[in-house]
Amino acid sequence: SRATRRIVLLLSDGRSTAGDDPVPAARAVDELLVLAPVGGDESGDQARSLARVAGGRFAEVAGPSGIPAAVASLWL
Repeated sequence: SRATRRIVLLLSDGRSTAGDDPVPAARAVDELLVLAPVGGDESGDQARSLARVAGGRFAEVAGPSGIPAAVASLWL
């Protein structure tokens, strides 16, 4: 992309999957916004942790209708 501002929006359940560690790829993006379902369980903690260690921002959503407000809250 030739855009001056490149943002990745990751919608995640936060559950670990098979494969490589996602942190290096997450750190490689310009801006990372991570959204995960409300729940407060371990998977949500993993999504929050990924955002933190990658230098991104994190928000929880109660459902699809909450996504626009969550993105707006993370937008800088």
